[in-house]
Amino acid sequence: MERSREPDRAIATASPASAQADVAPVDTGASARQQSGEVSASAAKTGAAPSAPGMEELVSLRARIAEARPQGPEAVAQVVNQARARAPQSARPVIELLISELSPEEQAAVGQGPPSPAGPPSPAGPPPQGTTADSGADAVPEGAAPAALPDAAKAVAGPGAAPSTAPTAAGPTAAAPAAAPATAAAPTAAPAASVRQDAGGRELVRQELEFHESWSAMRGGAGARAAQLFSPGNVATDLAQGARGAVVQTVAGQAIGALASRIPVPGLGNIIGGTLSAYSLFSNGGAGLRRTLDGIGEGFNWEGKGAFQIIADAIGSVKSILDLIGNVCNILSGLAYAFAAIAAVGGLLSVFFPPLAFLVPHIPMAINVGRACGGIATVCMTVSNLISPLPPLFRAMHILVSNDDPIKLVHQEQQYHQEVQGAIANYGNAAIDNRLGGGKGNPLAQFGSGIRGGAKATGQAAGDLRGGNQAVRQTLDFQGGTAASSRAQGKANGENYFDVGGRRSAPLTAKRDASQAELQSRQENATDYRQRATAARAAASEPGATRRDRRAASAAEGRADKRDGRVTQSTGRVETANERLDILRGHSGGAPGGEVGNTTEGAYGTYKANAEDRSTAAADGSAVSPGAKPAPPTRDARGHVVLPEPPGTLAELEALDGQEQALESQAREQAAATQAAEAVGQSATERAAEIGRVQAALEARNQTHAETATKHQSVAQETQQISLQGAQGGGSTNDGMQRAAAVLQPIAGPARTVNGIVQRVPSNRFFDVSGTQRDLSRFVAGIDEVTQQGASTQAGQAQMQQAVATRTSQAQEAQQARGQGDAASGTLKQLVSSDQQKAGAVAQEAQTESQTSRGAEQSLAQQAAAVRQQRQQKWGSLMSWAATHRGMRQTVVPGAQGA
Repeated sequence: MERSREPDRAIATASPASAQADVAPVDTGASARQQSGEVSASAAKTGAAPSAPGMEELVSLRARIAEARPQGPEAVAQVVNQARARAPQSARPVIELLISELSPEEQAAVGQGPPSPAGPPSPAGPPPQGTTADSGADAVPEGAAPAALPDAAKAVAGPGAAPSTAPTAAGPTAAAPAAAPATAAAPTAAPAASVRQDAGGRELVRQELEFHESWSAMRGGAGARAAQLFSPGNVATDLAQGARGAVVQTVAGQAIGALASRIPVPGLGNIIGGTLSAYSLFSNGGAGLRRTLDGIGEGFNWEGKGAFQIIADAIGSVKSILDLIGNVCNILSGLAYAFAAIAAVGGLLSVFFPPLAFLVPHIPMAINVGRACGGIATVCMTVSNLISPLPPLFRAMHILVSNDDPIKLVHQEQQYHQEVQGAIANYGNAAIDNRLGGGKGNPLAQFGSGIRGGAKATGQAAGDLRGGNQAVRQTLDFQGGTAASSRAQGKANGENYFDVGGRRSAPLTAKRDASQAELQSRQENATDYRQRATAARAAASEPGATRRDRRAASAAEGRADKRDGRVTQSTGRVETANERLDILRGHSGGAPGGEVGNTTEGAYGTYKANAEDRSTAAADGSAVSPGAKPAPPTRDARGHVVLPEPPGTLAELEALDGQEQALESQAREQAAATQAAEAVGQSATERAAEIGRVQAALEARNQTHAETATKHQSVAQETQQISLQGAQGGGSTNDGMQRAAAVLQPIAGPARTVNGIVQRVPSNRFFDVSGTQRDLSRFVAGIDEVTQQGASTQAGQAQMQQAVATRTSQAQEAQQARGQGDAASGTLKQLVSSDQQKAGAVAQEAQTESQTSRGAEQSLAQQAAAVRQQRQQKWGSLMSWAATHRGMRQTVVPGAQGA
């Protein structure tokens, strides 16, 4: 993951004496240590203080971090902790600055790991080929003196830092030679944080570039100034911002009005508006109040100003006074209504704890105070909005015809755009509100209505205060006029205040509607009688009119006047009814108080101004260098300060950023390709080794097959010998048995007959024939055995031949199977040999590819380092120019900030 990089703050001076610093790339490795020695030698020659102990290692710390980064956050943490443990106390802030440049994972590892024992610094690799260590130097205004840097800052100063040695009488001291960028040993590592500018430095450059563009236009005549003042871009911006302000005011006013009508809390709009006014004045340590007071003060400062600027500042001062009074009264109105709401809540809760009702008697007075202050705020803010177009009108005339220094005119132009945007927002909101109220979208009519409504509300509230707050008491139906009676009716008064269930608004609304109906009827009646009186008066004035005609005209006039009086009475009743409803709802002139539209836009403007103040403060911090002495700025024939031309733009810087990021991305992709090629080569090598093992196993199997073939041949020979011997033995036995059988065959039959007869002869006491029977039986059995042995022998011979044939067949099958196995083994051996050759070729090709890819990777890293160096030089020159630029224009308008 690419590490987010924050730049080193380029240290430059805010005064005109700031020189455009010699720009050198960040030192790394051995080159950094060499530069450190040269800087020390240069310092010794010029009398500068030598660097603090351990600075040589601090200079090379960036390179060691870059070398350790591919090994992971733990390796980076070990390098940083070693340096932190070894560095002197004076160099600790520099170490902490370098730690802030690390990625979140690396910072976490540094924070968790304890300082490791000091070890030898990692050797730095050689600089990439094709890179140089040239450092650019920008021209400085005549008489400008470079600002010296603290020793600790010199070690890590990024681009734009001041030279490391002070100028001598012989001339400016050359900056130490810059070391080449870090090698491509770790192409995937993120570049040093000095490549990225800090937020303050970037804001400084942006503001000064914008200021310089306006300043260049203001140096011309009225035509060039008008082209700048009313350029399409500026006009579009003014209209867009003004329209946005109008929409914000309208939406906020309508939204708060709808909210106030739905939530039965009198003066809710005043409470919200007061809160917004308090934020506008007192946020950011009272910055809004200071800006308002500064605006008031400008109206009384006429020194060195033209007539049109005096008029613009005077009207702007009146507007600031009105805004201040309006915001203060808005705050007081919100506080008064908030007090009344808290007191009413206490009245509701007094049923549980009676002492909580002690504030209830003061609710009517608080409401009238809130109404009076809210009316004053409405009048003041409306008048302020009404006159808002006048300051930018006269300021534009001043810019077009003034002979002031163009630097002053740029500040006037900035103020003009702010005032124009505010005027557009105010008049746009008034037109929209008038249209929503049923008018024709006339902003002046809306302003007049607002002023009349605010003044009327203030007068009614002030009159009721003098009269003991009777109108409020009657509206809220507060029982009794004493503190004791009000406390006794605390719960009922609280419910009336919040109009629980519409118990007060319903009858008041009905009364208002009835009064309006009566007024309409009486107006129609009065119109009719007035027409009659007009006709009678015309008849009485004709020639020949009689006294009777004149009396009739006089009577008709009296009747018409009487009807007009009744209309006046009904109008008063309607106004009283509307006043009661306004009191109940906390409205002013029939609308929610608090000027929430104005105050919302004012709060947003304050928020934006506070953000700009912080941004400008950061930019000023980037431009300040303690101890710098201002030099006289260059002036033209009219005595106006001539600002230096910028050495570039932020667009050029962004383009270099894009090139660097693209090269880094390509380097990472190339590194991935290198790793992939190495993985393929390793896999192919392992495959070749595995195939070699298979080939060895195959050779062993072939050897076993060869031994089996010998055994098969021996078995075949044994089978053949057995077959031969069996055939010979069987033949001899068969011949002998056949000859014996031929001799005995003729007597076999008679012998069996005699044996049968003898076996039936019984033995007696005279002759015992049992022995004869036995012997004769044996003889016959012997003859039978001899005569039958030939067949048995032939059967045995046949069985033996069958067994020999089976063994011979098995031997042949084994021989055939061995032959097939040998053939398959030969084929497999050829395939294995082919695969091994292919695997070796793939491994060789992958090795060649990885070497080529690594070369391309190193080339991309070198290109990225070269672009990074170019960007550092551009950033350094811009920072040095911006610091000088701001310092020079502040000699014309002291204390002036941002663009």
